[in-house]
Amino acid sequence: MDLLFSYSQQKKDKNRKRDESVSQCLLRLHKHNDELTYEGIFEFDYDRYGKSQQITFEHNLVINLISGDVFIKYKIKNNLDTDVKMFRNTDREKKNDFKLLFDLVENGIARGEKRRGYWGVKYERSVDKICDIFVQQIQPNFKSQFLKDKNYKLKPFYNTIYDMLVDYHLDIKGIRT
Repeated sequence: MDLLFSYSQQKKDKNRKRDESVSQCLLRLHKHNDELTYEGIFEFDYDRYGKSQQITFEHNLVINLISGDVFIKYKIKNNLDTDVKMFRNTDREKKNDFKLLFDLVENGIARGEKRRGYWGVKYERSVDKICDIFVQQIQPNFKSQFLKDKNYKLKPFYNTIYDMLVDYHLDIKGIRT
């Protein structure tokens, strides 16, 4: 397994009184045989109703470079004792689910499970680097010459990674757009 990219960051919340209030993120991109794997883990420590809470978001994306299949895993681990839909523990795993893929790319890569700009400019640069690696790894494998030459960074319809993965899946499967 080749590690193509790794980035980690810790962010302290200066508005909180406790010193151990730290949010963390870890982004990794691997290539193993014919699979490209993205892993994003985001841990947040926050206060709710006077109690300290922790929540972890885990995103996994595996692209099979031969078949064009996209496997998505999304996990929320929360230490709350509630069944409120927004805060409950979640474990989803799907194949070729493009709504879940869009959520993963937007929330698990571009925004880092927070609003844009929360993690800072170093995070934004690491997301750009991940985009570049996706393009380098996937674009030469397209069957269509038009898609091989397409500039995904110039004017993405949704965003660079999502647009390219949808095009790749359709191209490899022989589905016309």
